[in-house]
Amino acid sequence: MSATAPSTHLVWPRVTVRPATLDEIPKIRALLLEQADYFEHNYDLRRCIVFVAEFGGDIVGFTAARLQWQVEPLLLTNQFKRNGPLFAQQKATYLLIRELDGWLRDPKKNTTGIHYYFCHIRDKTMQKLAVSFGMTRVYFGKFFGKDL
Repeated sequence: MSATAPSTHLVWPRVTVRPATLDEIPKIRALLLEQADYFEHNYDLRRCIVFVAEFGGDIVGFTAARLQWQVEPLLLTNQFKRNGPLFAQQKATYLLIRELDGWLRDPKKNTTGIHYYFCHIRDKTMQKLAVSFGMTRVYFGKFFGKDL
């Protein structure tokens, strides 16, 4: 018998990657909220560089990147921490971050287009201050961030 058998291999669509459109951002955000318990959820994907992976015309994955400032250090001297009044330490910390936040927020001063910052905060009291200042816990652990 020399009959040829029909081909049994399947042809799969290929994976492609392209920039996301603004109309796709709500769907991508929903994917993030639905599946990702490790990743930060609090940022605006419209302010990111977003790429989607497609397979057979469906979005099957994405990645997002944003430019950001890392605030480090925010430091008080050891002498001031040992000898300065607690209210003065708290006020110095608050005023330092307020001034930095104000500079980053002001488009006349901060002409970079980068309006997000994050920092690593170990002290529980300073973590509470960060939250009261509008920062949110990002990632795991002691990282806090703020979109301006």
